Amino acid sequence: MKTIRLIMFVTGMIILLLVLAVQCAAVESEGLSKRSGGSTTHIREFHHPRVVVHWHPSSKQLTLDDVRFALDHKVHAVELDVHVRASDGMVVCNHDRATAESPTLESAIETILAHEGKSATVHADGWQFFLVLEPKENSPALFDCIAETLQRHSNILSTSVSKGDAPRGITVVITGSYPREFYSHFKPEQINRLCIAETHDYSDEIVNLSPGRTQFQWVSIRYGKDIVSRVRSLHDGTDTGAKGRFNVRIWDGHAAMSECLAAGADSVNADRDEIVTLQELIARLR
Repeated sequence: MKTIRLIMFVTGMIILLLVLAVQCAAVESEGLSKRSGGSTTHIREFHHPRVVVHWHPSSKQLTLDDVRFALDHKVHAVELDVHVRASDGMVVCNHDRATAESPTLESAIETILAHEGKSATVHADGWQFFLVLEPKENSPALFDCIAETLQRHSNILSTSVSKGDAPRGITVVITGSYPREFYSHFKPEQINRLCIAETHDYSDEIVNLSPGRTQFQWVSIRYGKDIVSRVRSLHDGTDTGAKGRFNVRIWDGHAAMSECLAAGADSVNADRDEIVTLQELIARLR
């Protein structure tokens, strides 16, 4: 009788432990679901350039010829400031404000794709290209218009791949004052297939399928003092202002572009008349 009771006791304890294990796993799974929206997505990029030459438009009226100029000069990142034009509800590109002359985001993307042609990468060089968008307002309507435009081109985006897909040569990055607000406006499994928001840690949300697991998270910082230690901390994942490890873009470097490169920047802003100078500085690194 004592043996039977002992067996029943041990069996009961085993069942109890199994139930607890299942409950713990469910809690952990629920936590991941809340963080990642319940579904992970994937990214597969080509290798990044040694340093990305990032063209930033000036405050004058933007035209598609400006975009073509940057593409013809082989930059690997084009930044566009985007607004919703009140007159027609279109999402358009211009530095300060939407005007009647402002090209649409759709036309800017089509200009990039026309330059790419049938190649797998924008410059047919095997390097990843970045379309960097800065929403100029904390506006749900603007955020929705951006996402709708990107959705129409999801077939060319590195963030919209499935496991068996080849790398895709364009990654969209959201920058500026509102990347957190932009990201939070959508469900992660929806927006993560369209773009990367700066400063966001995707370690629980996006599976990196890129060759060599190239870092795909980005943050942008203004040139200033302690730039070397700041870049290092963002690379190492020890920066107090951003959880995770990031590629670093430095802006407002201008005459100090060589210092930006020496600090280990992964991308450096260049105005129209600075593109060639920056490219020459990068060439000397090799």
